Amino acid sequence: MYSLGMDLGTSTVKIVLMQNGTVEKYWLAVHHGRPLLCLRQGLSELAIGRDETLAVCVTGDNAGALLERCPVLSELGEIPAIVEGVRRLVPQAGSIIEIGSQGARFITEVQSRTPQFAANEHCAGGTGSFFEDQMSRLGLSIEDYSKLVDQATSVPRLSGRCAVFAKTDIIHRQQEGVCTPDILLGLCYAMIKNYKATIVRDLLVDKPVAFCGGVTKNRGVIRAIKEVFELQENELIISEYASFAGAAGAALHAF
Repeated sequence: MYSLGMDLGTSTVKIVLMQNGTVEKYWLAVHHGRPLLCLRQGLSELAIGRDETLAVCVTGDNAGALLERCPVLSELGEIPAIVEGVRRLVPQAGSIIEIGSQGARFITEVQSRTPQFAANEHCAGGTGSFFEDQMSRLGLSIEDYSKLVDQATSVPRLSGRCAVFAKTDIIHRQQEGVCTPDILLGLCYAMIKNYKATIVRDLLVDKPVAFCGGVTKNRGVIRAIKEVFELQENELIISEYASFAGAAGAALHAF
């Protein structure tokens, strides 16, 4: 039995094809404001045959655009999709840190019937776009973030609650002679401290923690999460399919 999960997010499209609950194919691309065109490209590149019998489900901020054209499709909310996907991809997870380009969420008691969760208000301060904005201001490419933070030797104090304040802090740190790798690592710690203070708050951090979303590619953020949440190496788990948790959950729900 094949199932297809599609996550039409704020900036990317993720597709997961499963066979009997096991990931067979996956695809991700930035959609540049044209999620349906991007989705069509992804389905074409995955070479999913028209004659195959598929159970299909969609999730994500832009799911409505697809449902308008295909109202018979099954839809799953973003939080349930992430939970269902993580339960399959990281079955031992007790809680989830999910950070995407525009959204940031914390989900705990993952294995219970009623997981608890909190989310941001789609502010760039706690998401992937926060890093993209700061890299752009520094004239650097987001793809180089991890390579640069690996060179950091200290963690300067910076603001992570707002891109405007972060910009001011960066200018001040530069004037003080702080090097770019240290500034970038400082941004990671600032963002995660803000995430913990404003999103996680008093919710239980049930270990191990599964980290998912596009920001999992940022090694500075991984380092910050481990220290800020006081996690041992085996208490933070990043699945091979960490960017596809929502799409995987949608595929599983489609059965």
